[in-house]
This record gives sequence, C-alpha cells and structure tokens, in this order.
Amino acid sequence: MILVLSTISLVHLLQSCNSPNSPNSTNSPNSTTSSVVTVDDRKLTDKKAQNALNTLAGNSSSIQVQGVREESTSSATVDLTFNSLNWGEREPISGPGRAEFIQYNDGRWVLTKVYVGSRDSTLRLNWKSEPIEAK
Repeated sequence: MILVLSTISLVHLLQSCNSPNSPNSTNSPNSTTSSVVTVDDRKLTDKKAQNALNTLAGNSSSIQVQGVREESTSSATVDLTFNSLNWGEREPISGPGRAEFIQYNDGRWVLTKVYVGSRDSTLRLNWKSEPIEAK
C-alpha cells in the first residue's frame, strides 16, 4: 500500500513539474533555453559530419558523407566520396575515403583525421587549423 502511494505521489510530482503552469517548467513563456540533452544530441549524424567536412573543404561540395559508423561511445568513422577536391598542390582528389571523429565528455564530436583511398592504399590529408567540431 505504501509503495503504491509513493509511486502515485512520484508520478503526480513529475507531472506537476512538467506542467506548463508549473514555476519549474521549461515550457513557460519566460523560459529561453532548455538544458535537456537527448541521446540524439550526442550522436554523430550524417549532417553534423557533413558540416565539419564542408568547413574543411571550404564549403565546396567536393566531399560527400556516405554514412557514419560509431565505433564506440567516443569514436566514429565516416565513409566518404571525394569529387574533385582541390587540396594544395595535388591533382584534384576523387574517389573513396574516410574521416575519423572523436567525442569529448561534453558531447562534442570533433573531426581529427581524413583519409583518401581504400583501406589498403590511403593518403592522409593534413590541415593546420584546430580540430573541426561537428555541429
């Protein structure tokens, strides 16, 4: 009996906190931000990876994300296709590639390495700026 009443009380308390009329609610008209972080916010999506790669390539469409494979909770590999990427003094780069991202404890994903070619034959692209955050 006590357990049932405690559960009902807890449910009622949670509902009242999430009520639009509750002073603790983040849905109130005066509230401007929410501190809720969902599981999806911590995932590296195709769009976030593409934005980081666009920053690297100067917003050209010369690098296309084909898919994201999260290797663990803190690293991911992104399969790429290069379409005439101009990189330094080289001939334009075309073909398959991959990018590596790491995730920090605060949830940010950061581009750390980019490779051109297949797993057997690769060329690593280097850049001199800070690591690029995937947003």
